[in-house]
Amino acid sequence: MNDAEVTSRSLLREPLLHFIAIGALLFLVYGIVSDGDRAGDELRVEISAKDIAYLREVWQQQWRRAPTAWELQRLIDDRIREEILYREAIALSLDADDTIIRRRLAQKMQFLAEDLATQVEPSEEQLLAFYNDNRDSLTDPAQFSFTHIYFSSDQRGDKAAADAERVRLELLDSAVERAPERGDRFMLESDFEALTERQVARLFGNEFAREVFQLTPGEWAGPIESGYGLHLVRILDTEPARLPEFEEVRRQVTNQYLDDLRRRTNEEVYERLKSRYEIIIAEPAEPTG
Repeated sequence: MNDAEVTSRSLLREPLLHFIAIGALLFLVYGIVSDGDRAGDELRVEISAKDIAYLREVWQQQWRRAPTAWELQRLIDDRIREEILYREAIALSLDADDTIIRRRLAQKMQFLAEDLATQVEPSEEQLLAFYNDNRDSLTDPAQFSFTHIYFSSDQRGDKAAADAERVRLELLDSAVERAPERGDRFMLESDFEALTERQVARLFGNEFAREVFQLTPGEWAGPIESGYGLHLVRILDTEPARLPEFEEVRRQVTNQYLDDLRRRTNEEVYERLKSRYEIIIAEPAEPTG
């Protein structure tokens, strides 16, 4: 046996070569069988003038200039290639049992339902009704401005609470509005302006924020505990919760109304579609071991 024969036999035993050969054979068989069953329209790819205008517009938006003749031809060729590969993938059922494709198509159905729901602009009556039904979510929350004196539990230990109480009593009948120097150095500011309870909670914790928003303005109060230590707090100014007039929040109301309409429509469409199906759910298998 000569070297050429040995080489040929070795190649024939290569798994990769077998895979390529089998794939080519299957592809050829598929083409012969399926093309005879597919209508002429399914084997025709048409790029309309509208398609070309769209490709040119997308290019213009991306590159801030019109495509050259060569670039436009490349766009058309890519579009044809994509369409052919897409059709062949569908014909081969490559979309079946593909989690990503399933999710994407389900998402597109959802977007379609939501888009159909918002084709018509809401009327003034609908927006006003939504405004009145959602006053709580549209109300601007109360805001407090305050100053505080910080007492570090790490530095003072068990004396922190007593030291804070002593300073509070010293300031009780005074007109001093701020005195951060009477306590310890704090890593954040000593004065905070126009914060909501949620904003205070993000900085100092929920319990601290809840107590601060119950204080009487103009009085030193505390000590109030936070994750940092102890604080004496004086409320300097308050802005009560306020419901803006409709015209002030018209755009916000419109956006919230449309968001709510999309959500409700999507659920309604899904429930209608679901009602057409028989849903069968198997009993879960008992865990073993």
